[in-house]
Order: sequence, then C-alpha cells, then structure tokens
Amino acid sequence: MTDTARSQENLNKLFEVNGITVYNIKSSRFKTNTINIFFQDNLNKNTVALNALFPSILRRGTHKLPTLKDVNLYLEELYGAVFDCGVRKKRRKADNSFLF
Repeated sequence: MTDTARSQENLNKLFEVNGITVYNIKSSRFKTNTINIFFQDNLNKNTVALNALFPSILRRGTHKLPTLKDVNLYLEELYGAVFDCGVRKKRRKADNSFLF
C-alpha cells in the first residue's frame, strides 16, 4: 500500500458547520498533535492587502496577549506549543494557514 493510500485511509470527516469542514487524520508515525486551519479567498484588489496582512497581525498578539513576547511566553507554558501562520497564492486564490 502506498503512503498516499495509507493517508487517505486515515482521513475522517468529523463534521461540517457553516461551510467549514473539520477533518481528523490519525497517524502512528508522529508523537505530536497538530491543528492546521486553512482559509481560502478569491484574489481581488479589495481584499489582497487584508489577506496578506491578516496572518502577520494575528502572529503579533491578541487582546489578552498584546505583544509577541507575551504570545511566546504563553506558548512555552503550554509545553513548548508552536503557533505559526502564513499566506500563499494558489492560482487565483489566497490561502491563509494557521498552525498550532
């Protein structure tokens, strides 16, 4: 059995709400848990700047954790958890991704 077939075999759709589909992929190859969130938007001149800035703004802080230092200290309290985000252009769409 190929790796692709094995991966598809472990892909389970958990639920869908308001057009958002949540999947679970179980694997015994890794010891860590990862949550990836992807948002996709059509590229147009009114939203291209927002799509580019949105991940960077979220990485910098929140209302409860206003600085990058606060975010990193909080993540360290969670046993070295990681938060990362980015944006990429794929065809005529912008893909925003968030990794926890």
